[in-house]
Amino acid sequence: MAELIAFDSKEFNRGRIRPFYTPVGAGVVINKEAGKSQFETSTLELKSKIGMKRGTNCVTYRDVATHLGRADSAEPIKQLLESMDGPISEIHYYFVLTRLSDVKIYGRDMPSEVTKESFLEILCPSFVLSSAWKYIDQHPAAKPDQLILDNFSSEVTGGAEQVFARKPEVRIRGDECHYAVNLADLATGFFDLEFDARHWRVNETDPRELFPEASFKVTFNAITTEDFHAVTPIERRRLPVSAYVKHPVVFFINESRPDELKDVPMDQIFDKFLYKNPVWHKVLNLAYDLDGSAKLLEPREDLNLIEDGDVLIHAGSSGKKVAEYFHGYCPHASVLRAKDLFDDEKMKKIKDEKTNLEH
Repeated sequence: MAELIAFDSKEFNRGRIRPFYTPVGAGVVINKEAGKSQFETSTLELKSKIGMKRGTNCVTYRDVATHLGRADSAEPIKQLLESMDGPISEIHYYFVLTRLSDVKIYGRDMPSEVTKESFLEILCPSFVLSSAWKYIDQHPAAKPDQLILDNFSSEVTGGAEQVFARKPEVRIRGDECHYAVNLADLATGFFDLEFDARHWRVNETDPRELFPEASFKVTFNAITTEDFHAVTPIERRRLPVSAYVKHPVVFFINESRPDELKDVPMDQIFDKFLYKNPVWHKVLNLAYDLDGSAKLLEPREDLNLIEDGDVLIHAGSSGKKVAEYFHGYCPHASVLRAKDLFDDEKMKKIKDEKTNLEH
């Protein structure tokens, strides 16, 4: 039985009198053959049930919480995950527990100490990697056909080589364009919602209480002080995450902002405009169909990422110039206009070209 495991993570921050803060990761083990088709059926049922019209193949925790509000999101997410009982065989949760007040970092490169709170903040952007390392460390005999990680950033850690030795696939915006990473995203979101609503303590809760009706295995796994050698930054040097990114990458090229929007941060433009824009939904769906990644192009940062076979999508004249520049060096990349995403014949051609390349 061909299986894969996919990881995603988020922050977990609860309590005022006795605050508890940790990154939380989830690893979902799923059957490759049955998983995708059941996911697509279950996602359509969820969208119909809650009246969501968002035009993406994947529905994230954020999508559900935005549509229903946090208080009403737990049950539909739980129902979707439980509907995957069968294809999903295991869900493993990861979090940090330590009594240390200070943590040593950069052991190979001018060592320093940071507070526990600062250390946990440092871990958050790379906690997908930490979770994957913990899984491999606990299950050395497990050899899933694919190890898939949502995109992350990290400095060199002690356990990174152990994870990279498994040849992971890093999916940029994986929670929005790959079914298994999407399930890991929903699993972390459900963990957050359920613990918040029930006022559970993570180290005092039976994992089976999360999904009492499901037959898949659920585990809680603490990353403790004994594991810090593997998850702590040991050098002030970035890991080469881009070398493991799953291609093709579908790049969307933003147009130059008019003067009226120059002072608006890009994150705000994305959250208020692109997030709900049908063009962006089509970008994500194309990445889903091509079994790749999706990204807003950052020309300087992505120089070492763009390669032949990727897709460059522009929405206007300035974006077209950028796309043509990169296409000159990657002649087998595809250049599309935003409106081409709505042309079924052109989308079929792109998908057929990828299939032909694979064979």
